[in-house]
Amino acid sequence: MTKCVWTSVAGSMVLMAACAHSAQAQEAQQTATSEQVDALQKQVEALQAQLDVLKKQLPKALPNWRGAPQITGYDGWSFKPRGRIHYDVGYIAPPGSYSVNRSLGFNSRIRRVRLGAEGSMPGGFGYKIEADFANGNVAFGNVFTSWTNKDKDVLVRVGNFETLNGLDQITSSNYITFLERGQMNEAFSNTRRLGAAAALIGKDALYRFEAGLFTAHGIDGSFDNDGWIGAVRGVYAPKIGSGRLHLAVNYQHREFQQNNGGLASVSINAPSINQVARYRARPFL
Repeated sequence: MTKCVWTSVAGSMVLMAACAHSAQAQEAQQTATSEQVDALQKQVEALQAQLDVLKKQLPKALPNWRGAPQITGYDGWSFKPRGRIHYDVGYIAPPGSYSVNRSLGFNSRIRRVRLGAEGSMPGGFGYKIEADFANGNVAFGNVFTSWTNKDKDVLVRVGNFETLNGLDQITSSNYITFLERGQMNEAFSNTRRLGAAAALIGKDALYRFEAGLFTAHGIDGSFDNDGWIGAVRGVYAPKIGSGRLHLAVNYQHREFQQNNGGLASVSINAPSINQVARYRARPFL
């Protein structure tokens, strides 16, 4: 009987010792876990402090100068105002009297004043909008949105822009050789019209193939049916020295309005069969 009692007491003591050891181990583990959590919390706070310092050190989106101030953000947004003023001054001294023509002698005029903006948006999108002020009238220049892929070998435009015309027509008036473009552009009423076009562009702009479909008028308030224009243009432009050789061909198919009742269209830039072509490619002095 005594042996059984001592055995029971010994077993109880062993069990109590085991429980005490287990409790100590759990307490130590909890202490270690708490210390790890505290350490991680301190690391997070330190990283947050460093991040706050870096945010203060990051430069703000200051405008760069690219012919005009350009503001560029870090998320793909950019904005750049654009514009131009062309002012003509001339003097013609005729033999004899100036009364032959009131335009002779000294004259000056504002050929054009253009104001607008262009920029980019996230996702490869871009935009351009221009208003042209000339001869006391207000008209739209380029007004379109665009999209290009990551490799920048595909370009899509939708809006009011040139109907894939020749180089003389699509070259900016800032850079054409003469005061006026060639008569062919006036005769065929080559200009900007509403439409959409897609272009495939080679590496380093070696080639460009573009096709588009346009209405036969620009931005206006008319609801006349002015027909449509289908256009394609291909360019091969290899580098030669510091310049480029520009070889291009373009084609346009124009369907004129058929339900006009013989009346002249009141739409802007409508090349309808009843429109009168004006040959006015000459200096205005």
